[in-house]
Amino acid sequence: MKLHLKITYAVLALLIALTVEAKIKFGANLGHRMSGGPREHFSKLPENSLAALKAVLLGDNGKKPLQFHENFRYLEFDIQETADGEIIVFHNQKLSPWLPNNQQNLAALNEIYRDPGVQLRVGHRRVRYSDLKIQHLTLEQVQSLILKNGTEPAPSFHQVLEKLVEWNLRKPLAIDIKYFRSDSAREKVIELASYYGELLDTRGTPIFEDGYDLSQATVNFISFAKYFKNSFPFKTWCQRFQAAGFLKIYRAIYHWDNLCSKY
Repeated sequence: MKLHLKITYAVLALLIALTVEAKIKFGANLGHRMSGGPREHFSKLPENSLAALKAVLLGDNGKKPLQFHENFRYLEFDIQETADGEIIVFHNQKLSPWLPNNQQNLAALNEIYRDPGVQLRVGHRRVRYSDLKIQHLTLEQVQSLILKNGTEPAPSFHQVLEKLVEWNLRKPLAIDIKYFRSDSAREKVIELASYYGELLDTRGTPIFEDGYDLSQATVNFISFAKYFKNSFPFKTWCQRFQAAGFLKIYRAIYHWDNLCSKY
């Protein structure tokens, strides 16, 4: 009995230590959600926004670009699919809180509420703000709304990738997979990441800081297990990622775990 308890306590201690270590690494990376948002480096800028990305890559108020800080290990942002199969850079499934129901967005939201396509996707005609998810709106509709604390809409995946090349990202990139439903959007994710990864490679070898624990590549994918399996439900998608050069899909936070090994 005593031996059993000792083993149990030892296992628990190891799990706690690993969790703490992972959280420290996660917290130390300044590139989370493109460094924007209330708990991030640029706390007054919207998360996953071009404004935050510009400050990261080009500098803010004459300061050295944040991407060259030793605790900026990689740039990370979230992607998901819109109703028309396009890809938006946005974390939450619902609009709140980053695409708020405020005076600035009132006219655009009223148009969205009245749209028959939105009503069909939501499942009823009396659409309310609290009903709305990114998957209910087209890319154009999502981008008709202005981000909280900002003056711009949520950017598309393509727009962000263009800016990474234009503004010369030098640290590695981790793309966090959230919500996908269609094969065309899934394929688009892989194709765009592969194409722009090659363009970024022409700018020079990525700068790998101490503590960086993804692959020695310019572009990587991360996700939580439930999001990845829901978004890419068949093993053939892992094979497609691998064929494009993305050998692993890393578990968010716990980077040693390859989600493609779970099928």
